[in-house]
Formats: sequence, C-alpha cells, structure tokens
Amino acid sequence: MIEALLIDWGGTLMADLPGHDDLPMAEWPRVEMMPHADEALSRVKERLPVYVASNTELSDGPLVLAALERVGLAGLLDGVFASLDLGVAKPAAAFFDEVLDTLGLLPDQAVMVGDTYENDVAGAKRVGLWTVWFNPGAVACPASEPLHDVEIADLRALPAAIDEAAGLAERRSPRPRRRLLRE
Repeated sequence: MIEALLIDWGGTLMADLPGHDDLPMAEWPRVEMMPHADEALSRVKERLPVYVASNTELSDGPLVLAALERVGLAGLLDGVFASLDLGVAKPAAAFFDEVLDTLGLLPDQAVMVGDTYENDVAGAKRVGLWTVWFNPGAVACPASEPLHDVEIADLRALPAAIDEAAGLAERRSPRPRRRLLRE
C-alpha cells in the first residue's frame, strides 16, 4: 500500500530557470512552479503525505520551502528532504534509505516522482520504490529496459499515476506494466 509521495523539486515542482546557477532558488529574482503543480499536489495531499526529495547543491530544507512558498506550494507539503541536509544525493541508495528510515516506511510504501531518469527513477527503483517518471518533453526513455512504473507528461495526471502505482503495489506484480497517462 502506498503511504507517501516523494517528489523532486527542480524540473518537477519548480521550473529550472536559466542564469541562476550561483544562487539558491529562494533568492532568484523570479521563480515559477511547473504547470499544474498546485492542482496536482492539492489532489494528492487529500490522500497522502507529500514530501520533497531532491538534490540541492545550494539550498537546505528551509531554503527549498522558502522558494516553494513564493509560488504557494509550501503549504501542500509535509516536509523536505534536501541532499544538502542529508549529506548524500540521489541516485545513491543511502539518500532514499535515509528518507524511508525517517518516515518509517518500507520502499514499496512510497512512490517517487521526478523528471531526471537516473536520479529520480533509476535510483528510487534500485531501492524498491514505486516510480513515476515526469516526462513533459516526451523524450525517449534513456534506459534500454524501462524502470519506471508509470510515465506522465502533465502533472494533472499525477493522482491517476499514483492510483496506478497503488494498484500495482496491491497486486505485487513482479514485473509491473508501464503506462503513459495523460490528463
């Protein structure tokens, strides 16, 4: 049973705007949420706790929340796991292990959503999490054997993707099928 949603920050919840690589996102002159991030999180939050789980070179948890607050997303989150705070980054198993240990969850009780295939999907899958690949650019899967459980191109499809992952979890199928869900 899925008990929590872990979601990446840059490129998934927040737009990675060019030209600010030397500043924490909270200090950028302008920040933008990804299209429909607020709607998707609001719908998911009705059923599951939601945590940011992200690689952050310049931002600790409070700075991540400050950036999310600027676009109205901070109140939709239950917490932040920032690599700067954890001392380890995705795709390392230690990152996901620390998050799961802190939440008191087993890997198959969480679903990870993100846009970076190696960090968000492959790293989480190697630990045993359910995965949703956020692929708004419809790029070809970089893995020779796809690892993601569900693929979405629009965050409005996230609640349905979590339902799909939850259905897979309940069936405990050894080789879950992969689907592209569209809103």
